[in-house]
Amino acid sequence: MAYICQVAGHVDVFCLQEVLDTPTDKTWNDERINGRFYGQRTDLLRQLKLALPDYQPLFAWYSRLSTVDFPLYIGNATFVRTGNAVADILESGDKMVYGSRDSMVGEDIESLPRSVQYTVLKLKGNKELTVFNFHGAWQRVGKKDTQKRLSQFRALQAVVESFHGPKVLGGDFNTFPTSKSSRLLEEAGMANLVRENGIVSTKSPLYERAAQNGSHADNIFVSGIQVVEFEVPEVVASDHLPLVLRLSV
Repeated sequence: MAYICQVAGHVDVFCLQEVLDTPTDKTWNDERINGRFYGQRTDLLRQLKLALPDYQPLFAWYSRLSTVDFPLYIGNATFVRTGNAVADILESGDKMVYGSRDSMVGEDIESLPRSVQYTVLKLKGNKELTVFNFHGAWQRVGKKDTQKRLSQFRALQAVVESFHGPKVLGGDFNTFPTSKSSRLLEEAGMANLVRENGIVSTKSPLYERAAQNGSHADNIFVSGIQVVEFEVPEVVASDHLPLVLRLSV
């Protein structure tokens, strides 16, 4: 949260994954799923709204979490700066690409469905830009290609291709930048910025399983835009490093 507040004045669009929201007054949840401890800030969306008052929050939930005894939703959140705005929001929503909405089976995290959130922006000069925010499915085999993962990325590819004009697709893909899954997006005409820039890792020192599961998960793909600057700063804000893109359309 400190990092988000620090960079807020310099960022026009935040794309955040694994955001939790609850209509209750609960702020924290200590739970164990299959014996593993998960500490969750259950009012994360509310806290982000407080931290980013000059931004329009857009939340797309893909599942309720059945592992708790109160309403708790998980999804992707995109925040678009409205103060000193460089863009207006024309359209926003999400499309399912893995499972169906709210179809998680018990404590099986691998069954947690996924959607890709989209936001169509109208920039100054009447140019449009579509920003896709995505969190790929977690699987027990790690980040290598599987039939389920390839099916998910084919669905993601179809959604991205259904939009026209300049595009940015970013998030936690839970796959390697050199995988067949990632290449599906390259085949759709998108540049793979993590692979093309030789990024060594997108995980921070907080990620304890890098030796087992690899040090990549996150990526940004672009088409129809000029990349002014792309970096993955060594900022320990979570177990993932932030991906920062400056672009021109």
